[in-house]
Amino acid sequence: MSKTRKVQTELVLKQIKRIFIRTREPFIEQYNHKKFGVGWVQRKYMLTDNVIRSHIKGERTVGTFYFGNATIFLIFDIDVEGDIYGQHSRVKAIISQLEDYGIKTEDIHVMFSGCKGYHIQLFFNSPVPIKRVATFGKKIVSNLGELGKGVELRPENTKGRGVKLPLAYHKKTKNFAYYVDRENFEPVSDSINYFLQINPFDCEIIRSACNIALNRSDMQKQRLAKRNIDEDSQLINKPIKTFAEMKLSFDNTNDLEEQAKQLLEKGLRRKGLRHEAQFILALYYKGKSVRSQKTIEEITNWIIRQWKNNKTNESNLEFLKYEVKRNVQYVYKRTDYTGLYKKRGRNLIIDFEDIAFLKTYKRKNIRKVLLAILMIGKIYHIEGIFSADMTTIGRLAGLSRQTVSTLIKELISRDVLKQSADYIYSKGLARTYCMPYLIQKGKQTKGIILEIEDSTLLEAFQEVWELVE
Repeated sequence: MSKTRKVQTELVLKQIKRIFIRTREPFIEQYNHKKFGVGWVQRKYMLTDNVIRSHIKGERTVGTFYFGNATIFLIFDIDVEGDIYGQHSRVKAIISQLEDYGIKTEDIHVMFSGCKGYHIQLFFNSPVPIKRVATFGKKIVSNLGELGKGVELRPENTKGRGVKLPLAYHKKTKNFAYYVDRENFEPVSDSINYFLQINPFDCEIIRSACNIALNRSDMQKQRLAKRNIDEDSQLINKPIKTFAEMKLSFDNTNDLEEQAKQLLEKGLRRKGLRHEAQFILALYYKGKSVRSQKTIEEITNWIIRQWKNNKTNESNLEFLKYEVKRNVQYVYKRTDYTGLYKKRGRNLIIDFEDIAFLKTYKRKNIRKVLLAILMIGKIYHIEGIFSADMTTIGRLAGLSRQTVSTLIKELISRDVLKQSADYIYSKGLARTYCMPYLIQKGKQTKGIILEIEDSTLLEAFQEVWELVE
């Protein structure tokens, strides 16, 4: 082997170990069986540096597993044999989704597998729980609708299948995997150099994307992703308000309608905003009782104008039309996406009965958690049922998420709360509860102490807590 080739092999080995390898035993290896063709086998011994060097040279084709319950990468494996257009559509759709959730384009890497599909690779600089990352990946795939067929995740769960190392030699086609341009799918000029230039991105970005995907409505996800990872210098240092810091004001009923009108009149401000805009427009037309087919036609005409004005990341117009249809059908199908232009929530009213209810619990932390849940419930409940996430409860009560989780379980065991698994908002990390106390009270109030409006939820909590204590 020449000195130059040997140096290059060592550099690739170092990069694979840096951004990919977390565990060495067991590993997987591709084999070529004379009778049954190409397959994979699990090797229950050490994945040594020499084995990896053989992989780089094309002498062996191997893959790795994940370490414990954490991963430093997420890979979308697109495998739709004989459907090049479908493969390209899936790649573009996934990239668009990832960008909507705050992943920067330069951190999304596309590699042709060497056989019949593509791998979309994300690498992060510190381990992230597999359960969260896989759930995020599944949400991306779910958002694709029919295009989600033929897309697999690595990792898909903590005991999932291994994943092939980059730049692999495929024993069936006798081709090496190589990186491609994200737009036109042409091979990059030098795949090895491209791979060596990959830098894992900040793990907080993928954590943020997971939180957005699992905690918020589709529209909120897009807003927060843009707010967190916006390249506009005016927004980079702008603090992001959490739910606890939001104003308790329910009089502005026209925000979404105004946004929709602005979109229809002026179009997209820039690239990267299409997904959220389509969602807003679909809600707008649904709120106006426009038939779904007519809504598809209107938004399709609108997206064609954006495409002609170069305001979309996607170059494939047919894919954009497909996305419009899928988004509109999704919004019209969801019963919880009705009336979003109307006043939501109610003013927070605290009365003597509420204070007495809280004071029946002797432990301070129980009272804090219960007050936080009660306030959220009084604002948003429907027949005693409402959603609340433990992060917000902890923010209000000044307690860790783990403490909140433990205390909520105690309240459930006492029948103060009931977890409602079948309610429409019960998915992801937000929990949906039924509070019998709210049903018993109904609309009656006994001696109003406070009616809080135009304060933040956190400010309101602190004010009420002083009364409780």
